[in-house]
Amino acid sequence: MLFTSAAIAQQMQMPPQPAPLDSVTTEQFNTFVDVNKQFQAMQSGTQEKIAAMLENQPMTLERFQQIVMAMQNPQNAGQMNMTSEEEQVLTAIQPQLMQLNTTVQQEQMKILQDNGLTPQQFQQIGQAISQDPELMQKFTAEMGMDQAGSGQ
Repeated sequence: MLFTSAAIAQQMQMPPQPAPLDSVTTEQFNTFVDVNKQFQAMQSGTQEKIAAMLENQPMTLERFQQIVMAMQNPQNAGQMNMTSEEEQVLTAIQPQLMQLNTTVQQEQMKILQDNGLTPQQFQQIGQAISQDPELMQKFTAEMGMDQAGSGQ
């Protein structure tokens, strides 16, 4: 429900999805986990900045996130009942949000570059991991996102 690395990666306006890798090396896996942990830390900071933007506005962070999620999913957009006051808040903070989005994209690109990855390589590794149940379970455990039924 919050900005996720996947959502942020989508915002990076990457070219069409590359074909997934046939296999992922231990080094690629570890790099992917490290990058995702850095993205996760950046996500927390981003949420704090958005909360600060909303501090003097008549909208909660939770409501903001609901609206953003609905706007990102065209199927749900018609179900979102946004008040005129909420529209005014979004209009008022839009320039700050755009600047924050640009900054986040730049920081993500730097993280990828610092770890020797292109956005396409990052996406390929992620696709390969998501298609391998064992690697996905390992990734979930590494990221501290234990899900019901995943036990190691």
